[in-house]
Amino acid sequence: MVEWVKAPNTRPPAELLNDTAALNRLKLFWLSVGNRDALYRVAQGVHNLATEKGVTHIWRVDTNAHDTGAMSSNFYHFAQKLFK
Repeated sequence: MVEWVKAPNTRPPAELLNDTAALNRLKLFWLSVGNRDALYRVAQGVHNLATEKGVTHIWRVDTNAHDTGAMSSNFYHFAQKLFK
């Protein structure tokens, strides 16, 4: 089952990560953001809470903003894990 969630700023991190057991059953939990993205701080909050709760995830930060460069770079790296 794939559940798509809008950008993390639409809900608080604690609401997104409220079921630790379910999150740890995921085969891949991927968080990525550009360090020049206006949503960087928000995404980092999700990452920090996931780390604090012991949720296995991949956290990837690149040097892009919220733009096509970020999407294409992060999608490439995500696809490498997804289709492994």
